[in-house]
Amino acid sequence: MNIIKKFNPLNMMYMGMTALVLSACGGSDSTPTLETPPDNIPTTTVILVQDAEDEDDKGYLIAGNTSSDRESLTLYTFAGDTQGVSTCYDECAQVWLPYTVPTEEHAVTITSGAISVAARIDGSLQVTVVPALGEEPKPLYFYVNDIVQGELLGADIEGWRVSSFNLDKVPDILVASLNFSVDGSITEFFSNGEAECCDQPGAVIDGNGLLGGLFGVGDGFSVTVPAAADGVSKIGFNYYRGADTDGSMTVSIDGVTVGQFVIVPNSADWASLSENAAPTAFLELDTPLAAGDVITVMVDSQFSAGNGESFGFYKPGAATITLATLEVEDGISITEFFSNGEAECCDQAGAVIDDNGLLGGLFGVGDGVAITVPAEAAGANQFGFTYFRGADTDGSMTVSVDDIPVGKLVLVPNSADWASLSENAAPTAFIDLDTPLVAGQIITVMVDSQFSAGNGDAFVFNLTSKPAPVLTDILVLADDGVVTEFFSNGEAECCDQAGAVIDDNGLMGGLFGVGDGFSVTVPADSDGATRFGFSYFRGADTDGSMTVLVDGVAAGTLIIAPNSADWASLSENAAPTAFMNLSTPLVAGQVVTVMVDSQFSAGNGVSVSFYK
Repeated sequence: MNIIKKFNPLNMMYMGMTALVLSACGGSDSTPTLETPPDNIPTTTVILVQDAEDEDDKGYLIAGNTSSDRESLTLYTFAGDTQGVSTCYDECAQVWLPYTVPTEEHAVTITSGAISVAARIDGSLQVTVVPALGEEPKPLYFYVNDIVQGELLGADIEGWRVSSFNLDKVPDILVASLNFSVDGSITEFFSNGEAECCDQPGAVIDGNGLLGGLFGVGDGFSVTVPAAADGVSKIGFNYYRGADTDGSMTVSIDGVTVGQFVIVPNSADWASLSENAAPTAFLELDTPLAAGDVITVMVDSQFSAGNGESFGFYKPGAATITLATLEVEDGISITEFFSNGEAECCDQAGAVIDDNGLLGGLFGVGDGVAITVPAEAAGANQFGFTYFRGADTDGSMTVSVDDIPVGKLVLVPNSADWASLSENAAPTAFIDLDTPLVAGQIITVMVDSQFSAGNGDAFVFNLTSKPAPVLTDILVLADDGVVTEFFSNGEAECCDQAGAVIDDNGLMGGLFGVGDGFSVTVPADSDGATRFGFSYFRGADTDGSMTVLVDGVAAGTLIIAPNSADWASLSENAAPTAFMNLSTPLVAGQVVTVMVDSQFSAGNGVSVSFYK
């Protein structure tokens, strides 16, 4: 079965990391059924066809609902086109027909810049696509001999390819690199199984500044995981080697084998090695690395002489695509403005638009603004507020979706030059949302920490492809020894479970008043964790919050929303969880303290969790 996915923002839904889509309808393998777009949007220009049985198939593009006789036919791109500009004219354009539209509005986009147009020499507008994140736009063409939907007769012609669209193509990010020619990066060098430790002469740094002597069984080296690579799950070895046979190297961490680097031939021109970019062998690790781990790489399959260049540590890349931006001067973008907690509804005069065209009056507790999630922002899992503010103190704003708090925007000082604000690019504070947004929801942003006068510029809705956090450990608060400190009204009642007020449901009670709280110790498996969660039950009358401290230093705030007043059945229900992202990874043995800082109805803690 083929799935037809329209590039139409009004149908956008969040679906896992791809978040691609849109409305779908079924049909036969060769003739998928087209869906007529709504009357209130421009004609949809491009449709993505995917095989429902092949999750890895990124699909191909066809033209949808065009005014020509080539509706629903396959689209192609040309290798000779660069930077979104067509080079296909005259005889070429008679075989490869440019896909043009009357106006830019006809090129409906689901992402910022994924579908656009480029002017041809005659002034007509040719539709372009960004095939994958980070790639340049490509003009789209029909092949003259394709006359029936599903035909791909141009697929095997040199220089031409069936156009595709893939939102998942995000490169990994290099977070740390060890250069073998830099003294100290090699902690052990092995030759024929013998260790020649640890200086660079022993590591056989050759005339090209590369690590030589890596080709025979028993040759190898060791490196130590640097602090910047704490928590990473992918490593790479940049190398050169001769071109006659394949080989491999076994990778061990602290003496435990974790996998192999497959070393393929890449060069026998040793004289020019230092001038070439080095190919890289990669290895995905089942367990994230911890700073200080020792990685040993040993040749286990003889190959021709090889030279190592560097060792890399990588984390998954995260694509961020802007689905929508609401400018504050737009008369319909502000649905409510608050001053000192009072609503001044709904026109821009009430929203205090200043001489710079910015949203002013946002700095005191109780100031805020409400907006409605636009249709094109449906599926967004990141929300941003673009702002200017003075340079004296930090501040924060609580974000709620349909009156449920979802996190905080931390507003750091960025400018005291108010006169030139309208000319400067505004920094943006972002929060990641655990639940994607739905069109029509109300987002309220309220100042909760006084700061110097601030001005808002825009609200941003992003779609990110950040990988889901991996649970590294969960500590059940009723387990003996998990809670290392319990606080009541600011007083420590250390350290047994009786002090932690374990109630009849097996939950940790007594968490609701300012000064109530508890401490836990970061377990070994959670070394490098960058996300913290607290699972709890609590009554349904007021919101509250808890400050999280790591070794006594404030690291963020957990928003504790009401979830249940039916205390008798709490032990039978799943506990909601508040999450917080950490700017600095945790280290095993650190003490995490959670303290109530805003009074709420009686609460019970269930567990804390750590994620990478």
